[in-house]
Amino acid sequence: KHAPGWIAAARLEEVAGKLAAAKALSWEGCTRCPGEEDVWLEAVRLHSPEEGKSILASAVKNLPTSVKIWRQAAALEMETKRKKAVLRR
Repeated sequence: KHAPGWIAAARLEEVAGKLAAAKALSWEGCTRCPGEEDVWLEAVRLHSPEEGKSILASAVKNLPTSVKIWRQAAALEMETKRKKAVLRR
């Protein structure tokens, strides 16, 4: 239950060229530390934008008042109209 440890482990795997392992570790960090926004943001960074949107949907359920999570969710939207809709929530 140590969020920086999960982030560090995922980044180590990423640097080693094991992206699949990095993604798995980041997701496990999200499930074990659901109240830590940095773990969620790291998972989003490692995954594709489409997967990132679903990860952020889970993050919003756990951290509905996190400004960083909402800003990242808006950043992943391509259309200005959808960005505004995300930010209005």
